[in-house]
Amino acid sequence: MKIVNIIGGLGNQMFQYALVVALHNKFQERVYVDTTMFDTYKVHNGLELTRIFDVTLFPASKSDLRRLTRFTKHFKLRRAYRKFLPPKKTECLEAKDYTYNESVLTDDSDRYYDGYWQNWQYFERYADQIRAIYRFKLPLSGQNQILLAKLQNSTNSVSIHIRRGDYLKAKNYAGLCGLEYYVNAITYIRTRLNGKIHFLVFSDDMDWCKQYISPLLKNDQQTYVDWNRGANSYIDMQLMSECCHNIIANSSFSWWAAWLNAHDDKIVVAPQKWTNTKINCRFQMPEWILF
Repeated sequence: MKIVNIIGGLGNQMFQYALVVALHNKFQERVYVDTTMFDTYKVHNGLELTRIFDVTLFPASKSDLRRLTRFTKHFKLRRAYRKFLPPKKTECLEAKDYTYNESVLTDDSDRYYDGYWQNWQYFERYADQIRAIYRFKLPLSGQNQILLAKLQNSTNSVSIHIRRGDYLKAKNYAGLCGLEYYVNAITYIRTRLNGKIHFLVFSDDMDWCKQYISPLLKNDQQTYVDWNRGANSYIDMQLMSECCHNIIANSSFSWWAAWLNAHDDKIVVAPQKWTNTKINCRFQMPEWILF
C-alpha cells in the first residue's frame, strides 16, 4: 500500500497528486491519499483538486494511516512530530533540500509519502498524462470568459505573476522576486517579442503592482486581473496558462500555470533564486529563462 499526504495550497496539491500519478504508473497499483489534515489547515482554500480537475482521490483508512505514519488530523501537531520524532520506517519524507530521491519510485514496500514533492523529476516521464488530468473542468463566465476568448486569439500575451502577501514575512521567501527581477524579466520579454504586447498582471497586491509595475508596461496593453478571489482564485492559474508567455514568481501556483502553458513557442521567465533555504535541485524547468 502507498499513501500520499495531500496538504497546502492548490499548487502544492498538484505536485503531490503528480506524485500519486507517478507512483500509480510505476507500481501499477492504486495509490491512496491522506487529506485528513485539511480539517485543521485553514491557510488556503482547502482541498481543491477534485473540484477543479477531473481527479478521483482514494482516501486511506484510519487503520492504514496509523500503520504507516504517526497519524493525526492536526496540522501543527504533525509538524511537531516531524521536528522532534524520528520517522517511522514506513514513512518516506521529502528531502529538506528537495534532492531527487530515486527510492521514491523504486521501493515497492508499503510507504507513506510526506512532503510537497516540488521536484519535477518525480513525474517528468508522465508529463503528458498529468497535463491531460490538469485540464480545468469548470466553465468560465463573465469577465473570465471574455478574457479567455481574447487570450485564445492572442499572439503576444504575457502573464506576470507577483506574489507578496504571506511571502513578505515568510523567512523562506522574503526578499526574493523584488522589483529588479520584474524589471529584468519585462526587459527580456521585450527583446524577444515583436509588436505590441498585452501584459496581464496577476497578484495578491494590486495596489503595489499599479504603483511599481504599471510604469514598466507603458506603451503596451495592460490588464490587471483582480476579480478572482477565494474559491475562484484558481481561475488566475487557468488564465495565466492560456497566455502565450509567462513571467512567474517563486510560487508553485504560477509554476503550474507556466508548465501547463501549451504554446509551442512559449517563453517562461522565472526567478534564479527560488527560496532562501539551501536546496539541491532546480525547481525551474531547463528551458526556462532565469533572472
